[in-house]
Amino acid sequence: MTTTLIRNTSQVVTMASGGRPKRGRALADPGVIERGEVLVRDGQIVAVGPDAGRGIAADRSINAEGGVVLPGFVDPHTHLVFAGSRPAEWEARLVQGRSFADFIKTGGGAMDTVRATRAAPDDELEELILLRLARMASWGVTTAEVKSGYGLSVAEELRHLRVLQRAGTRSPIRVVPTALPAHFPPLDPGTTKAAYLDEIVESMVPAVADGGLATTFDIFRDEAAYDDADVRRLAEACRAAGLGIRLHADQLGDDGGAALAVEVGALSADHLGHISPAGVAAMAASDTIAVLIPGSLFFVPGEKAAPTRDLIDAGVAIAISTDYTPGTSPIASMPLAIALACVLLRISVAEAIAGATINAAFAVGLGDLVGSLEPGKQADLQVIEARDYREVPYRFGENLVRRVMVAGETVLERGQVGPL
Repeated sequence: MTTTLIRNTSQVVTMASGGRPKRGRALADPGVIERGEVLVRDGQIVAVGPDAGRGIAADRSINAEGGVVLPGFVDPHTHLVFAGSRPAEWEARLVQGRSFADFIKTGGGAMDTVRATRAAPDDELEELILLRLARMASWGVTTAEVKSGYGLSVAEELRHLRVLQRAGTRSPIRVVPTALPAHFPPLDPGTTKAAYLDEIVESMVPAVADGGLATTFDIFRDEAAYDDADVRRLAEACRAAGLGIRLHADQLGDDGGAALAVEVGALSADHLGHISPAGVAAMAASDTIAVLIPGSLFFVPGEKAAPTRDLIDAGVAIAISTDYTPGTSPIASMPLAIALACVLLRISVAEAIAGATINAAFAVGLGDLVGSLEPGKQADLQVIEARDYREVPYRFGENLVRRVMVAGETVLERGQVGPL
């Protein structure tokens, strides 16, 4: 057995939650231990406290140099499986006032990404995914949910998931794969949405389950995409195959997506800019996590923010994501997403970091494994060059990460950042 002691910290931010997501007032309690230590044995946390290493002859000692130790960030919503980029579209939305939907209606926007991703060979796509995962790791992410969704045919979606599966075996961080074939209506002429959904349910769901290609399916619930009946049908097929379900919900309008997510037992309902009071109440009484996307509020003019304080006050468990995607949130940095959440959603740093750690872990189905620094959990953590955890968003755009560890092993180490 190998024992590692992380010592000489200014703070250890545990995000301890008692085995459940943080809600309400608990969100604002980061579980800070001043000058704490973390003791790790064989990749698992065995003790956290001011004297966690007392009486222990550790095999390795990591000097945090007065820095802050945080749980590794968990990004619960990303779209990393893509090729190409869309800066011209982004500029046109800003300058010309064109909407995200305008581009899709004319065959551009997300459809440009679909065409570029379809054209990318497997090796190229795999390397792109790995480069993005490495960038995320450099910002403190240790687990990332990664969606397909830019194939829009069952054959392409399965290809992309197989590429992601290979990339996951080489990734420096943990990958939680999600199948999102029902991202938009099918692109190919002559293919109806009904026929495409039939193929997803009858062919893709069993192929994904049998091949271990994903743990969940996602579906975009919107009047222009997939309706309640489509969601219920996919959810039923996923349950039968032993797979989870999650929803893009209430993003562009109040269509009851949040309540529907609760009804079908979704792990998460994501975006939620137009969630209704009834949707808030339904989520508050459920285990479904509200995944919020502050990056799209910054990058998409007119995007509506979820009523975050209402969600928190009602007792909904919120999570924060980068939504790393070429169209609406091309952000690899979780600290940047946390800063945007604090500013645009008006939440505290502790609430935002809870959303990017323990609650995000529950949103991807790993809340018993990662997301907090508690005995029995995997030693997924980061050491940042700061004296106070609130410097993470305060030093906007700066990367304060000095070390990242996954299951007790260092996957990234860098030199001194320097003062503000």
